[in-house]
Amino acid sequence: MQKSPILFWALFFLLGSSTFLFPHWIYLIPLCTLFFLTKKRVQGILFFFLGWMIANWNYPDLHQMQDEVKGEGIFVLERVQPAQSPFHRSLALKGRFKRFSSKGIIYRNIPCTIFRADLPIKGSCWQIEGTLQKKGSFSFIFKPKKSSSWKKIYREASFARWRFANKEKARHYFHKRINDKKVGHFFASMATGDSDDRLLSMEFRKLGLGHILAISGFHFALLAAMLGWILSIFLPPKYAYISLLGLLSIYFFFLGSSPSILRAFVMIGLYIFGRIINRQINGPNLLGIALLLELVLDPLALTHIGFQLSFLATFGILLFYRPCSRFLEKLSPKRPYFLIKQMPLLDQHGYLLSSAIREALAINLAVQLTTLPICLFVFQKFPLLSLPYNLIFPPLLGISLLLIPLGVIFPPLCALNVPYTAFILRCIANPPEILNFKIFVSCFPFSLIIFFLTTLLGLGLTKGGNLGRIEGFYGGRSSVG
Repeated sequence: MQKSPILFWALFFLLGSSTFLFPHWIYLIPLCTLFFLTKKRVQGILFFFLGWMIANWNYPDLHQMQDEVKGEGIFVLERVQPAQSPFHRSLALKGRFKRFSSKGIIYRNIPCTIFRADLPIKGSCWQIEGTLQKKGSFSFIFKPKKSSSWKKIYREASFARWRFANKEKARHYFHKRINDKKVGHFFASMATGDSDDRLLSMEFRKLGLGHILAISGFHFALLAAMLGWILSIFLPPKYAYISLLGLLSIYFFFLGSSPSILRAFVMIGLYIFGRIINRQINGPNLLGIALLLELVLDPLALTHIGFQLSFLATFGILLFYRPCSRFLEKLSPKRPYFLIKQMPLLDQHGYLLSSAIREALAINLAVQLTTLPICLFVFQKFPLLSLPYNLIFPPLLGISLLLIPLGVIFPPLCALNVPYTAFILRCIANPPEILNFKIFVSCFPFSLIIFFLTTLLGLGLTKGGNLGRIEGFYGGRSSVG
């Protein structure tokens, strides 16, 4: 832990923010565990209280909000996403009420979502009258009063409308060019980070593959690998890295800063920047920087399921990839290079395939170990087919993702990619029902999650998940989760 001080600060900061948003005595357990694992306790205390104060500064009124509040406020648009119900399509306008007045009481910085059939003609900041309804601990839906007008407020520029307009152009491009409707929706989801097909999302989620439809470290790693390879052909290494960082920054600006996207971009962006200046930043510290940055920008990000699963999955890889890999090596041992060279050619290919499966299985086990409690808490079920499907389909769909941008440049590649992707999507949509068993949990206590994750943290750091030894592995799949 001492070799990764930024991650250490970030975990204390996370506990401070969580203590304000979700007051509970159970946080004493991870707090004491962190105290035991490090000697820098004074710094830990400072970051704990800093996290608490920043959360309090940003959201001082959330604990006072009732389940339903009528009034008028100034709404600031931050993100526009397509939304679907079984009956009609609409737009989800995500943002916050900078100021909301109700019966003489003024609330500020209230996050909420407004559903509309279309975007207001102009602006990204409006004064609206209506009702705020609580739909979760810190999630609100605003229903505008029918007679209320959206009065435009002049404010600093927002890029939410620009992003939505350009994402709509990208969606229209794929829907028009791809004959297979489902493949078109899949390609559009991969390009924009927003899924506009309710059935496709349901098919992926029921097998625990929903993370594939959300832009994450997996997607950024594939994109960076492809762009880096192309740029390295034409440019010297340093200029190739600079160009790669610029291109990824443009794509990040196009996507917007959702929790999983921001984590992936910060980690891989800092890794590339380290290569530019010939400095190596270890994986845990990169994770700590991303965690600190997200919580400073928006402490409420920790309530998002995408934030929780993204960081836990990356943390699981950093802590448990090596222990899981060592365990699997007992079943499929590694062999020295000179022995592999002596094998027949067919056996060499078989060994390489088994090695790839072993590495993928080690990563899959590490991720499932840390994300399972959150899945059971939020969804109250876990499909057992998620284990083999997450082992097989992400690499197969990775090929499809790499061919999407290449297919735009070389149309014949797109023609090959469409039937290939259609076959994979059919396999996901039609799993073998005889094997589709699920673990159901009617109630998974919050305190049990904290205790379980704290136990994993302690075991991982003291029994073989030494973060200081991850540096050699960083830069591969673990670098972006």
